[in-house]
Amino acid sequence: MTLASILITAGRAGDRLPVDEVCARVQVTEAELREDINVLNVVNFGGGSYVLYAEIHEDGTIEVDPEPYADNFDRPARLLPVEAKALVAAIDLIGDHLPEGALTGARTKIVEALGADPLEHGLQVADAGADDSGIARVVSKAIAGRRLVKLDYYKANEDEFSERVVEPYALVNGREGWYVATFDPEKDDVRHFRLDRVRHAEVQRKGFTPRPEVNPAADVEGWPKTGEVPASRTARVWISPERARWAREEG
Repeated sequence: MTLASILITAGRAGDRLPVDEVCARVQVTEAELREDINVLNVVNFGGGSYVLYAEIHEDGTIEVDPEPYADNFDRPARLLPVEAKALVAAIDLIGDHLPEGALTGARTKIVEALGADPLEHGLQVADAGADDSGIARVVSKAIAGRRLVKLDYYKANEDEFSERVVEPYALVNGREGWYVATFDPEKDDVRHFRLDRVRHAEVQRKGFTPRPEVNPAADVEGWPKTGEVPASRTARVWISPERARWAREEG
């Protein structure tokens, strides 16, 4: 339970909260609690949507003054029309790089709330790079089916196209755009191909067995983010109880 939700609940009930009890529940020191409450007060009043005001008294209790706008937390999220249109544009921009249908439901709900599809009224999204969505769909299909894919790829350093039949593992978003991470049997090594340099992609009938040693995000400049990554694994990170609360709030 977060500090804000504890304070809101107490405010609605008209209760005063013991400082030591709240510290124990959210696992912070009294100094950290005072700092957090000050931040909450500043954010609430500074943002213009007053949720609550909390004050620590000398007797060691917290008094909470709730405002009517606290009920906003109980309602579904609301979007301005321009925010809804921006979400639709974002979905249309990146949706083709994700597994098929991953964002279809969300887009449908947003369009229904708007009452019309923004694209039907002239909304267009400018992309700095080439339109590689068609290539992404083909590659994504090959990744999901564990099948080889043939790429007609432009080699910039040699200024020519070449055909490569590779094992596709993941779509990776790097600093210069989207890549497909592959293992090239001919080169016996991992290779990354930029999608905007692929002229044509074709899924092959022949399948392949994923190689556990392949790291899809290796050798991609920047801070790569993966799309569909069958080879990915879950990492468990132990965080001390003293810092767990902060790590949880940071996401």
